[in-house]
Amino acid sequence: MNWYEGISKNNKTITLNSDEKYIFDFLKYLIGMIPSLSGLEMRVAGGWVRDKLLAQPSDDIDIALSFSKKSDRKITGEDFVRYIEKASQYVTDSPIIDTWFIAADESKAKNIAPAAIKLKAPSGNIYKIEFVNLRTEEYDENSRVPRADITNDPSEDAQRRDLTINSLFYNIGDKNIEDYVGGVEDLKNMRIKTPLDPKKTFIDDPLRMLRVLRFYSKYPNAKLDKSILDALSDNNVQSSYDKLSPERSSVELLKMLKGDRAVDASKILFETGLYRKVFKIPEDYLDIDMDQKTPYHNLTLLNHTLKVMNGLDNISKREDIPNDERAYLLLSGMMHDFGKMSREIQQPHPKDPSRMRYIGHDRASADFAKDILTQMGFAPEVKSFVDAVIRNHMFLHQFKDGKIKEKSIGKFLSKVGDYYKYIIHHGEADSLGRDIDSDDDVSRIVNQYTDFRNQINNYKTEMSQPDQNMISNPLLDGNEIDNIVQQYAPELIKNKAFINIKDKKVFYIKYLINKLLEAQWSREVSNRDQAENFIQSAVKNLLNLWKSQSKKGIYNENKLV
Repeated sequence: MNWYEGISKNNKTITLNSDEKYIFDFLKYLIGMIPSLSGLEMRVAGGWVRDKLLAQPSDDIDIALSFSKKSDRKITGEDFVRYIEKASQYVTDSPIIDTWFIAADESKAKNIAPAAIKLKAPSGNIYKIEFVNLRTEEYDENSRVPRADITNDPSEDAQRRDLTINSLFYNIGDKNIEDYVGGVEDLKNMRIKTPLDPKKTFIDDPLRMLRVLRFYSKYPNAKLDKSILDALSDNNVQSSYDKLSPERSSVELLKMLKGDRAVDASKILFETGLYRKVFKIPEDYLDIDMDQKTPYHNLTLLNHTLKVMNGLDNISKREDIPNDERAYLLLSGMMHDFGKMSREIQQPHPKDPSRMRYIGHDRASADFAKDILTQMGFAPEVKSFVDAVIRNHMFLHQFKDGKIKEKSIGKFLSKVGDYYKYIIHHGEADSLGRDIDSDDDVSRIVNQYTDFRNQINNYKTEMSQPDQNMISNPLLDGNEIDNIVQQYAPELIKNKAFINIKDKKVFYIKYLINKLLEAQWSREVSNRDQAENFIQSAVKNLLNLWKSQSKKGIYNENKLV
């Protein structure tokens, strides 16, 4: 008889699916084979219990181990997995595929040793199940890594957790929900609350501040307990954020932005002032709730930012944008004007000192975002996405009449690639991110950006043929161009000529390639014959320009003269 036959199918609290019942029954079967594990209690902890009570699917099965509260026996996850690893060898068709032994942090008690198994259920689904002992934790002032010790009291373990709704247990033995901190009631009312005083909870582990906002964002009807809002705004609590490594917050921030209420959660992040810690805003930067003092924006920077994010959220739903990309768009919207907080960027208008100008804020915002997202350990694809959107978010604002020159489209597409779609979305949200009362104005802006999108899409389709991408690839390569240069202006090759273009050194080949691409973008050149004729003419002009600059002592032979 296989191990699972004849096990009772009673289930009085949580409705288990067939995989979950199989897994729990298998673990109980193995424990029954090991005399030294007699009396062991297994509880599924945290997120799985929460999700099951909300009738949501979950494969995040973390099992907490203990003996009875009166027992002085102790067991770690590693001990347990080594026991069942040996026992499963005597089981026909054991579903265990692999095991892991997870090194505990050196600053934790040595008897905290998590471990995991990979298990294949009859359905074919594969689960990674982690085991760790019930524990208590104590924190030092300057570290979020606790000193931990084993306990057999589940109520002590529940109180150390981040939120009451994540502090529930499902006892695999008696199949009951165990609630020591009021988590079931909070889940029923969708109240986000900490088991202990939130100030202590956040100071112990500052990452929990972002976790709170992540769960608030996740559930549409969630309410933050007032004690949490007070704690998030507390200067002493926020100061504890400095002990958190920046890279630890990137995962929580992205999960927050993937939630249904990402904009609402972001509003709390800003209004509590916590954003300055999360994004390491320099002390001399202005506050995001500043009056922009410009006729182009009648909202504070904070309200404009939130309105842009809300617009991006709506556009993401309208365009059916995948949730990962939606989160990247919201992150771009969140940070797109951070450069305006720099006192170097905010400057009085020369004709009216009461007005402010923000020349270069797009570049400053992009540089800031790139630096801080790198510190926070964001993946390269996230950083590239955000950088492209922020750095180019002013591009479409220059075309007031709604028409974009083909040369401008080509240059834009060659620079940003497929990110152009998200830059258009951001441009629309940015244009709508003002205090607009008229429905006609809203419709006009939406229609304008629809026209922009159509112009760019049509151009891209026409210029990106399978055999030749006219946007990013010149019709002649560098060697072919150099052959023409050798024929008409060998001095450029001999002197390794550089040209001064807007105070930048540009090598002659790069200059000619850029000129050819510009001619392709404007459709002045559309085949190889035209390209050769164009380069012949461009080489002659370039030779004259180089000679003129050489006489003036600009560039020659790759050196300043």
